[in-house]
Amino acid sequence: MNLQKYMISCVYLLLMAVTIPAHTQAQGNSALSNLWKGVGGKSTWSNTSYILFTVDGNMSKYLQDGRTFIINRKTGQARLEGRTASNENLVLLFNFKSGKLDRLSSNGKEVVDKAAFTQEHFGKVLAQLEKDASLLFLPTLLEKPSAKVGKLEHKIVNAEKLDVFSLSLGGDKFEGTILFNPESGLIKQLVDQEGSVYYVNGYKDIGGGLTLPTTFKNLSDSKKSTTFSVVASFEELEETKFTKL
Repeated sequence: MNLQKYMISCVYLLLMAVTIPAHTQAQGNSALSNLWKGVGGKSTWSNTSYILFTVDGNMSKYLQDGRTFIINRKTGQARLEGRTASNENLVLLFNFKSGKLDRLSSNGKEVVDKAAFTQEHFGKVLAQLEKDASLLFLPTLLEKPSAKVGKLEHKIVNAEKLDVFSLSLGGDKFEGTILFNPESGLIKQLVDQEGSVYYVNGYKDIGGGLTLPTTFKNLSDSKKSTTFSVVASFEELEETKFTKL
């Protein structure tokens, strides 16, 4: 399965506590501990409420590059500002946990009757948020309840010793191989089931000591690459971001 075919499960699942399957407990714990070190610690992630990110790429079909999401990880509140493939300017206020669309603006005008949009397009927005967030929050994927971690191995890549393990998130979600530096805890490469290699880079402290990757470069097809041009976290954010268009 391609890296881009990530899922329509909920971003919420990325943020929940997890129990690693028993047969991979020791390996999973070791890998998870190192990956948490890379993002700045589990407590740093847990204490982060608001995240804003702007995305280019990731094989998005409905939304163009430059789409911006603002999310409240704890409540599920979210805001999208973006342009569709048909050049329609959208602002959406919704909840990714409940899957409810609260308000919608199209080309600067609020759409009161949201039924048609909800039926035809809202699922595409949720799916894209999940795909984008799954990459940005990649170091936390081992926290998913369905995560299955393969045998921890070692590999030398470009003179750098990396730890390697397979990761299956279950169902129709990501399956592939993760290569990371055990000393820094930073993921360096991804290999999907079809053998496509992605360089993971552009790590940034987005606020409060939380460090996330912002560049996922496909070595064989640039159209499959993803870049997060803007990423920031906030301790506080005005409520109007989720209530006013």
